[in-house]
Parts: sequence; structure tokens; C-alpha cells
Amino acid sequence: MRHTIIENFECMYSIFVFLWIILDFMFMLNNYSIDRSSKKNDELKLIKSVTNFEDMMEKDLNINNNESNKTPAFGGGKNKKNKKSNYKFKLRSDSKELLPFNINYNKGKYTDQFMSKELKDNMTLTNFNKSILMGSLLSDSHMEKNRNWNPRMRFEHSMKSMDYMFYIYNHLGMLTSGIKPLLMKRKLRNKIFYSLSFRSRQLKCLNFLYDLFYKWDDKSNKYMKTLDIKLFNEFDDIVFAHWIMGDGYKYGNGMRICTDSFDYKSIMLLINMLMIKYDMSPKMIYHSSYKMSYMEKKNLSLKPRISISSSDLKKMKGRLEPHFMSHFLYKMQ
Repeated sequence: MRHTIIENFECMYSIFVFLWIILDFMFMLNNYSIDRSSKKNDELKLIKSVTNFEDMMEKDLNINNNESNKTPAFGGGKNKKNKKSNYKFKLRSDSKELLPFNINYNKGKYTDQFMSKELKDNMTLTNFNKSILMGSLLSDSHMEKNRNWNPRMRFEHSMKSMDYMFYIYNHLGMLTSGIKPLLMKRKLRNKIFYSLSFRSRQLKCLNFLYDLFYKWDDKSNKYMKTLDIKLFNEFDDIVFAHWIMGDGYKYGNGMRICTDSFDYKSIMLLINMLMIKYDMSPKMIYHSSYKMSYMEKKNLSLKPRISISSSDLKKMKGRLEPHFMSHFLYKMQ
């Protein structure tokens, strides 16, 4: 019976994703046909930063002056040398959705699947989106980088966190190629687990985060997730909130945060940041998801985690709750 329910769920989700992709494709075709009828001499606009609204508007004063209000402010004409570079960045000059610097709104509906290298290299992150990325990296997300290529982010959360996954996707959609979160199936400890996953583009602006979270490890002969001390200057309430939403859980009247993927030095750095920035007294405890007899049999070691007391939880509650999804507010109670 349980197996049948799981199969029905997979089928329904696949149909949902398929219909979503079809509707998105039809929307793209409609916009493309409208843009084809507009002027062919429009300039392809490079957007050096989506964080500086006034600067973008000033540079666009002399472009498309004779266009109607429905013409995209950053719509490009046809590039004869490279047809693929006919990329339409769908932001209108009269749109109320284009908001000033550092706003927490960055929908992916403005992007097409193709983006030229010039546009990708000139993209930058808002402080808000940078904080979301760092909080996500402290929890379940990770980065991928191949040799001299720019890095990309990979997000993955369990089905229980579906709302949070789409919240992340809606805010960081501009960093993706428009591909919706995919259903993943894994077997671990003879149990089947389902999760949602999506990846960002390979972007130059993500190198900063890669250097902040990854260091070369001679023992494993690869880059490992190891925190840099510079994270102290970037750590804020938004980072902390997303870290807890991703890896925090209630424990008695307090809270514990999973740090299984970090080494001892990185965990001590996190503890010191919490002590200095939030006047807290967190502790490092060791935890195991298995019985001790199984740990000894398999020669496994305990995993370190950060424990936060109920009194410290009350201290930071007022600062962090505004950045929480309502679905995760129970963690702060």
C-alpha cells in the first residue's frame, strides 16, 4: 500500500512539473513573437548589476526613447553574428517590480534559458541574496566547480521542506536557467528518501562564496567545505535565519544546529561568531543518528553539533523571526 502511494505521488509530481514546463515554454514563445515585431536596431544591454536601480535607469535614458510603455527596457535586437545572443532581459522601465538596491525580491520569471557569457560575467549579487546563499551553504547546499570554470550552486532539500525550496527558488531564480526544482530519489540505510533539487548557472559572482566556503585539502586531494575567517564580516541575521531553517531543530526548550559537514576548526569559528555577534553561549556537543553498538561495530565517529540554550534562543528570537518562513517559526518557540 505504501509503495503504491509513493508511486502515485511520483506520477502526480512528474505531471505537475511537465505542465509547468509547457506553460513556461508557451509564455516564452509569446514574448518572443512580441519582441520580433519591435525595432530591430535596439541595443543589447549589458546589465552590470541588478542591485543598482538608479545607475541602470540613468544609462538607459538614451535607449528606446520612442518605444511604447510595453517595450522591455532591456530588450535587445538581433545580433547578426550570433543569433543566440538575442537574449531578452525582460525588465520594463515602467515596471513597479524593479525595486531599489538590496530589496529581497529576485524572481526568475525575468530570465530566458539562454544567457550570453557577457551577461553572466556582469551579474552581481544583492546583499539579501548573498545572505540567503551563505545561509544555505551553511546547511544543505553545496557548490560545484570544474577546473577553470566558474562555480555553481546546488540546492537540495527533503520533501518536508518543499515550501522552503520554492521560496529559495523564487528569490534566487535569476541565478538559474529557468529549470524548475526536480524530484530526486535516493536509497539510504535500506530506506527511500525523496528530495527537491535545482542548480544555479555557472557565474563569476559566485567565486567570492566559493573562496569563502571551500579550501584545498591535501589529504583528500580535493576542495572541501572549510570556512574562512572572512565569513565573520558577512554573517548577519538573514544568514543565521536561513542556516537555522535549513539545519536547525528543536531540542527540549532549546535548539541544535547540524554541523556534520564541517571540521572542528570551522565549527569553533561558527561558535565564536555567535558569541560575539549575538552575546550567546553556544556549546559543541557530539551526536549520533545510530546506536552506539552500531557505531562501534562500523568504527564510526560521533558528529559534532552546536547546542543553543533556551535563554539564548529568547535573545535572538526578535532579530531572526522577521526573516523566517511561517512554516519554520516553531523552531524559535
